[in-house]
Amino acid sequence: MKFYHIVYAKNRIVSCSETGEKISGNEPYYEHSNGQLSFAIVKADNESQARSIAKYLAIELQQKHKPQDAAK
Repeated sequence: MKFYHIVYAKNRIVSCSETGEKISGNEPYYEHSNGQLSFAIVKADNESQARSIAKYLAIELQQKHKPQDAAK
C-alpha cells in the first residue's frame, strides 16, 4: 500500500498524488475547519482507491457538521 496526499477546496478534490509522507496512528489523517477539509493523507493500493476514500471522507465529514434544522 502507498500513501496519497489529497488537497481539497470546498470539500472537492483538487489534487491527489502519491507521497512519501507517512502517518502513524489513526488513518486517514486529515485537517478541516467546520467540516471543510483542507487536506488528507490516506493509505490505498492506487490513486483511484485513494480518491474514493477521499470522497467518502468528505461526505462523512459534511454530514457530521451539517447545521441542525432550526424548525425542530
